[in-house]
Amino acid sequence: MAQSKRGSTYSKNAVLEIFGLLWEETDYQHGLTIPQIRERLIERHEEAGDPDYQAPSERTIREQLNWLSDSANTILNRPIRKVSRIECEREGITDFTPGWYMSAYLNTAEMRLLADSLMISRINEDTIEDLGEKIMRISGGRNALPRRFDNFDAITHYNPDFLHTVGGLDRAIEQGWCVDFEYCEYDEDGNLKPRQYNDGTVKYYVLDPYRTMFKHGKYYILGHVRGSNELAVFTVDRIRNLQVLENVKVEIPLEQWQGDGTLRPASDLTDEARAQMETLKRKHKQGIPANRGNALDPIKYMRERPYMIAKEAVSITMVLRERMITSLYEWFDEPHIIDIRNGNYLVQVMSPEDPMLWWVMQYSNSNAVYVIEPQSLRGRLRELGRSLAEDYDSE
Repeated sequence: MAQSKRGSTYSKNAVLEIFGLLWEETDYQHGLTIPQIRERLIERHEEAGDPDYQAPSERTIREQLNWLSDSANTILNRPIRKVSRIECEREGITDFTPGWYMSAYLNTAEMRLLADSLMISRINEDTIEDLGEKIMRISGGRNALPRRFDNFDAITHYNPDFLHTVGGLDRAIEQGWCVDFEYCEYDEDGNLKPRQYNDGTVKYYVLDPYRTMFKHGKYYILGHVRGSNELAVFTVDRIRNLQVLENVKVEIPLEQWQGDGTLRPASDLTDEARAQMETLKRKHKQGIPANRGNALDPIKYMRERPYMIAKEAVSITMVLRERMITSLYEWFDEPHIIDIRNGNYLVQVMSPEDPMLWWVMQYSNSNAVYVIEPQSLRGRLRELGRSLAEDYDSE
């Protein structure tokens, strides 16, 4: 009787074991037949030291496969199908094997993109390798597990709080809570030291966090420092000792900021406007894209800035040589090319003046960027040029 009960248990577990087997050992070119699936299940239990294992019958396996292949029973959005000879031959694949397979959750390019993004994070090598292996396992497919990272060196000066900080920010953003933290600078030895007041006490920041985002190899958090009337951007790598202030709601909701990063005037907060803000907040929590109108779009706000700085973006008009067009699109999300004459491009972009000053200076030796407006930026470039000339003329 006990033996029958055990056999019944194994039969019930068959669907999970078949799912796991297909997850790890198949792809759209390489399937497993029903006899092969049964054989592999037996081999797995022998390797695990389970000599009393009773494999499901081929009939049971067929029934479980039919159940798993039903779109209504898809697990983790990974359909189970049979390898198509026609599709493989159409793609010129000759080494395909017939049978059942599970669609990969991530393809090879997607896996590599996620894995490579870890390399720019300030975390140690063990953590990078551990997270990379998890990405491969989640992806599934017969070629996922053997994949390993190429030889690499983690960033030397990393922040051990990084993953804790990312997790805390994510939780706070989801719940609409505040956070507080130390913000650090690097000292001469490459160690992070928290900012301090004049009396030597550590300075803490209390932030309404809105959105995190990678940009040019750095991870940023956009938010509002409580007590101020301005947006702020912090580099997540330099945040330490972050605490989520549970149940302390943000002082200024994201929806109260206008598209240009300024606060909506109090007179604008009519009952209708407040209702629209509540709708935006609800859709944000539900993950539903919303037409934000004149409300702040954090992604657009961050993309307008070639270097991350929380100042108002203004219209910049400039002339570029043709060889600068690639750099233009690498740094600006939505540049507007107004006119093209004799290899010169009249261009408009949106950016705060400080990042634009740095960007122009970055390409100053190319003699391929000329700012037309605003006059204030032209004046700052002229003064900077004069100052540099004086500094280096003395040598």
